[in-house]
Amino acid sequence: MQRLWAIAVIAVACATAPGVAAQQVEPRETAHCPGGSISVYFASGEATLTSEGRQLVSRLADQAAACQPEGIDLVTLINTDIDGEHAVALALARLDDISRDLVSRGISPGSIRVAARPGRDVFPPGMNEVEVIFRKSAPAAGEASTQQPATPLKVSPDTI
Repeated sequence: MQRLWAIAVIAVACATAPGVAAQQVEPRETAHCPGGSISVYFASGEATLTSEGRQLVSRLADQAAACQPEGIDLVTLINTDIDGEHAVALALARLDDISRDLVSRGISPGSIRVAARPGRDVFPPGMNEVEVIFRKSAPAAGEASTQQPATPLKVSPDTI
């Protein structure tokens, strides 16, 4: 009888104790996405990521999971000066390699946009880059922006 009474007292205490019977889980705040672009580099004539490149893409996928961007843009230049007649095929293969790697790490294929445009790289000879850009939607009407307002630049009369 005493054992039954003790069990009943413990059950009532657990049911009425604040935070013991049920805990509320606070929503996790999402991390801020990086602003600007992050560059992933390829050697001339190469369309496969190095092990360091794979590590970078892995970190980018982790960052995307944390900040939950609207999407990810992958942009590269078609540089015939570096890659010659295979420049278009190499540019598309590089975009494909990075996008497949992101998808294999859990990024939705529908959130990835790719673009290749003609141009000349300003990077050291023999280097090609794919820019990775996290796309965030603009805040809807009535929502607060998480971005800080621009700080005006203070210029003294002596400054050129």
